[in-house]
Amino acid sequence: MNHKVLNDVKAVSGFSLSVLLSVFAVILAVYDNSYWVFFVAVSMLVLFLSVFRASKVMKA
Repeated sequence: MNHKVLNDVKAVSGFSLSVLLSVFAVILAVYDNSYWVFFVAVSMLVLFLSVFRASKVMKA
């Protein structure tokens, strides 16, 4: 990643949130809770938006 992206708080927080949601989804899946699917979907959405934001920051 470029220095511009690492200084962008929204992009970095989005990547971090996506990882945390994924870990939480795995924990829920281990305990056989069906809500893990929701957390995986939200994690993918947050990751998509963060990559889009990082792409915009890189182009600017």
